[in-house]
Amino acid sequence: MPQPTKLRRQNHDTQLAKLIERRNVARKARDCAEAQDRATAQGELRILQRLVRQRLEVVKARGAERRNREIQVNSSKNPRVYWDLLKKTVGLGKKRLAVPDEVILDGVVTSGDTGSLERSLP
Repeated sequence: MPQPTKLRRQNHDTQLAKLIERRNVARKARDCAEAQDRATAQGELRILQRLVRQRLEVVKARGAERRNREIQVNSSKNPRVYWDLLKKTVGLGKKRLAVPDEVILDGVVTSGDTGSLERSLP
């Protein structure tokens, strides 16, 4: 009986995963090294960190392009999907509860940003 194939994540980048793995190995080697070996290991680690950063920028740009293309395609076809994608891209639609820094209780401004109630006179 053949093994079931694993589902591939949509945002997964194999090249980035391999670079991160190599960087982590280089970091561990650098941490274990001493003196002159440590300096060369640090140089290798720096190069790998730069490669990871560059690949991450490419992946993020590709995701942004895909999202923009999706928004353009749905702009005239399906307005509901278009606005949902637009809100998701901008970050709207998520209700965030926030506690105000100052409130007025009994006509006195009360500040609650330090964790305890402090009353200040007007």
